[in-house]
Amino acid sequence: ELTVLKKREHVDIATLFVANKELIFPSLFYVSGLIIGAILYTVLEQGTFKELIEQIAQGCTTDFLTLFLNKTAIYLSVYTVCVLLGLCLIGFPFINIIPLLCGVEIALKLAYYYVNFDVKGVGYSLLIIAPGAVGFVTILVFTIKLSNTLSKTIYYLTTNKADTIQEVNLKSYLLRFLLYSLIVLAIAALSALVTHLLSSIIVL
Repeated sequence: ELTVLKKREHVDIATLFVANKELIFPSLFYVSGLIIGAILYTVLEQGTFKELIEQIAQGCTTDFLTLFLNKTAIYLSVYTVCVLLGLCLIGFPFINIIPLLCGVEIALKLAYYYVNFDVKGVGYSLLIIAPGAVGFVTILVFTIKLSNTLSKTIYYLTTNKADTIQEVNLKSYLLRFLLYSLIVLAIAALSALVTHLLSSIIVL
């Protein structure tokens, strides 16, 4: 009986992985980016890139409106690339590069604050950097899943590799992309608000 149960559990896990692989793969690429970024920091902080890392990590203002505009510009730029790759015939092989690069960027910031400010840097990262990063990456993963599916569908239809006749319901995809973009704006606003409120309290 135990052997049967183990086999069933194994099959369930495998089935779960296959069913959610389009969410799992972007997440794994993001985690890989975090690891690469942490390793890169130890190399780059010793060279001429140190000042660039400081500028990326520190930002330049704590004004809410400026923060919101900056975060919106960055988040929507990355988000738009994901959407465009979804509309591209050969976008799906390259789309997971985006969470990888996001992971590298976040890791450089986290490493900077940890190395230079110790415990305060960790607290700053958890309260100010992490919430916005987690929220954006979460919606980015779902966007990548949607874009991946759309790009593959376009590819298979264009190359006549689809087993059955399909039609791309582009309107449905665009509506979901629009919904995700509104969520991205909300995340940018909340992240800017948190940074604005806490920057006067948390002094490094």
